[in-house]
Amino acid sequence: MTAGFLPYARPVIDEDDINAVVSVLRSGWLTTGPEVEAFERELAAATGAQYAVVCANGTAALHLTCLAMGIGFGERVIVPSLTFLATANAPSLCGAEIVFADVDPQTGRMTPKTLEEAFARAGGAVRAVFNVHLAGPCEDVAALAQITERHGAELIEDACHALGTSYTFGGDKEGRIGDARFSRAACFSFHAVKTIAMGEGGAITTNDECLARAMRNLRNHGMTRDAASFTQSDEGFSEGGAVNPWYYEMSAPGFNYRATDIQCALGRSQLVKLERFTAKRSELKAAYDEALAASKIGASAPASREDCAPAWHLYPARIDFKSARIDRAELISKLADAGIGAQVHYLPVHRQPFYKARNRDLKLPGADAYYAETLSLPLFPSMTREDVTFVVDALAAVLSSKRKSSVRKLTVPKPAVVASRGPEVVIRSDASASLGGGHVMRMLTLARALTRRGATCRFAVNEEASEAAPALAASPFDVATVTNFDDVEEFEAVLGDGADIVVIDHYGLDAVYEQKLRDRAGAIVVVDDLADRDHDADLIIDSTPGRAPEDYGARAPGAILLAGPAFALLRPEFALCRDQALARRANERSARRVFVSLGLTDVNAVTAQVAAALEQRDFELSFDVVTPARAPSRPVIEELCGRDERFRIFEADDDLADLMARADLAIGAGGQTALERACLGLPSVLVILADNQRAIARALAEDGACRVATLEDEAEGVATAVAMLARDAGARRAMSERAAAIVDGKGADRCADAILRLVSSKEKAA
Repeated sequence: MTAGFLPYARPVIDEDDINAVVSVLRSGWLTTGPEVEAFERELAAATGAQYAVVCANGTAALHLTCLAMGIGFGERVIVPSLTFLATANAPSLCGAEIVFADVDPQTGRMTPKTLEEAFARAGGAVRAVFNVHLAGPCEDVAALAQITERHGAELIEDACHALGTSYTFGGDKEGRIGDARFSRAACFSFHAVKTIAMGEGGAITTNDECLARAMRNLRNHGMTRDAASFTQSDEGFSEGGAVNPWYYEMSAPGFNYRATDIQCALGRSQLVKLERFTAKRSELKAAYDEALAASKIGASAPASREDCAPAWHLYPARIDFKSARIDRAELISKLADAGIGAQVHYLPVHRQPFYKARNRDLKLPGADAYYAETLSLPLFPSMTREDVTFVVDALAAVLSSKRKSSVRKLTVPKPAVVASRGPEVVIRSDASASLGGGHVMRMLTLARALTRRGATCRFAVNEEASEAAPALAASPFDVATVTNFDDVEEFEAVLGDGADIVVIDHYGLDAVYEQKLRDRAGAIVVVDDLADRDHDADLIIDSTPGRAPEDYGARAPGAILLAGPAFALLRPEFALCRDQALARRANERSARRVFVSLGLTDVNAVTAQVAAALEQRDFELSFDVVTPARAPSRPVIEELCGRDERFRIFEADDDLADLMARADLAIGAGGQTALERACLGLPSVLVILADNQRAIARALAEDGACRVATLEDEAEGVATAVAMLARDAGARRAMSERAAAIVDGKGADRCADAILRLVSSKEKAA
């Protein structure tokens, strides 16, 4: 029996492993050398893939795969919720939206059924699916690949638990996890507790030569020394045509995700033992299964498919803690008292605070059920059958007790909190009464998101701010008033000794202005509608749908661009009213009061037809018209309102709280105005949208914050849809909650994260 404490996992390091590392230490190669290439060849052969790319760790493997495939901002990626954080974090760090799939409550793994459900919930095109081989076994990989392909997505395998697992498909055909037969790539981890250990290390296997080449470049800062790929012949070659030995090129930025020869020497030595390690783990798993069945304590063995021969990384036993009348934490504590380590794999990722805030209403019963009853027992190749018996006997002794013992708990003091100064952010924003203070409100939303992340924010605004945006005066932020935003010296006076970040709303911006701020600001961020202006920003946050970096060209050299509907959620309309109490009250009864929002387009006449149809259904209507003199359909609306004194035209600078108090739900039409009123916290239907707002409307609809009709819809049909929503209190309540979530800063969170990443990158560069 193993002496001492028995952890849930432990690496097996033999003398030949030590000798392999010592040999490298004596060779003079410590970083990337011949051991790296040799390990890649041997891993490719072991998995059956054509190419293997080794890297720093399993997380780096997942991230490199996303980067090489070009997964980016706003794209959807499906990830099962039962996995380690890295599976979701890797595409999330690339800007992707994570759609969590449920899992089988018995295995914790995504199935064809739960994958189809995730596609149905995605609300749009899905770029990629990450299939996680949790604990070592695999599901029906061919079926999952077929579903993924049918939906136009690409399959990536998180095989960090499954090196050595094999399976059959098509009746009698054999495959190995990592052969990338059904996927674009498979990602592995060689952490100390994995089937083979490198301390830290990871790899990607693929059959795509271009993908492998891209990964190798990206793991090494984006550098290449391949002369055949050089694009600057005058730099790369001498006058005689020979390659300059010092020269390398970078076509795109990458990371330092390299593995070392030291790691790979250990990995090669361990890889030779893969079959032995896998067989021993299977033997121990069978011993556990037999012992648990004989103990009759209500703990069940982990399951796998008959067509899968797993390399068991974990032994996640299933225990009904409620029936056993014991808390899981207490059980782990009592096992530890007996000298046994146990672990939980994993808290469903959709329940982590970061993702929970973005998926407020998401319920995944399979993942929750699996998590509630799982406990990983010790499993590693140097264990013996006697160790298994010892673990099961100790488990039985605890679970057979009908009462909880009074075990003294060890109190571990919490580490002292060290106060640290977050980055200082100065926000320059215009307020306009004709826009209801929307620009300042937008920047207030951003400031709140930055403050939640530890930043210190203060404002510089024009003299109209207090009138147009009273919420600014009520905020906790320091506010300075600037009389003339074109006077850079006045703004410099507000900056004082400077700031880490200056955020500038788009009015009055030019390159000269920005350049004068360079000696006072660590970095400059500009927000919204800048493609037609010159500037020298470090980061651009542009909510214009469909805008791309090339739209800025030479005017923004080196700038990072966050664009499109994903970042359109940081617009003033989503911060205009933060108090959702009135909307929730309205949702408790049948809706009768409808607010109609009109923009500046000629579609308002059709909106008036919708309003007339609603009037015939006995709804009470109120109207909002921005800059009345420019509204082409103002006479039509005035005529409609003139029929009944109950109807009133609201101007844009009226008190929106009054509007909230009057309305139960809203419909909107035409451009920015419709969007400004769509997320007041009222259930909303956006109708007859201007072309430049369709992408944003789709983003809102996908989030469940509104319903969308188009110019092609008949007025009667739109009115019927509004009437159905008016009768459906549950739908209105759900829609209002989703709108509230957006008001709370979904887009602001993304922008704040990007700003703080910018601060971090500049600090590292310095």
